[in-house]
Amino acid sequence: MGSRIGEFRRKVALGQYELTGHAKDGRRIRLICRLTELGRLRIITVFEE
Repeated sequence: MGSRIGEFRRKVALGQYELTGHAKDGRRIRLICRLTELGRLRIITVFEE
């Protein structure tokens, strides 16, 4: 079983989502991403909080 590492914040635009979580070094980050037609995750941009 995997652990929960982030959370869904909101739907930004059609097909784009904002997520929050922690980077490997412990920093809190937000990212905008989308899922492709093949189900792959594409990261658009990352923000440090």
